[in-house]
Amino acid sequence: KTSCIAYCILEIIINILEHYHDFTTLLIGRVLGGISTNLLFSAFESWMTTQHRINGFPEVWLEKTYAAASIGNGTMAIAAGIVAQLLEDKLGHIGPFQGAVALTFIALLLILTWEENYGEVKKG
Repeated sequence: KTSCIAYCILEIIINILEHYHDFTTLLIGRVLGGISTNLLFSAFESWMTTQHRINGFPEVWLEKTYAAASIGNGTMAIAAGIVAQLLEDKLGHIGPFQGAVALTFIALLLILTWEENYGEVKKG
């Protein structure tokens, strides 16, 4: 949960930094983007897998969930591109970044309701 929260905070900062024209500020945003991408591809899956096992759900459900998530990711990427274009048309080149700040803030609020987990505890 903490890593997912960190991801959201970094993404909000990164998208706010896109509003500046200073090269150093933009470079800092890119460095933070590398960190947030690492979290994106690890924190959410780790949390979900651990929470799935804590709740004692069948392992086959995990496989099905990841398959559905893969399909959902592709669909959402297409939808995000369309929304980003609409925001750019209405608000200019910074519109998609403003939209990302708003949606990431909503995601952060949802993540705050999650239970914290620290992985599986192995006996022995």
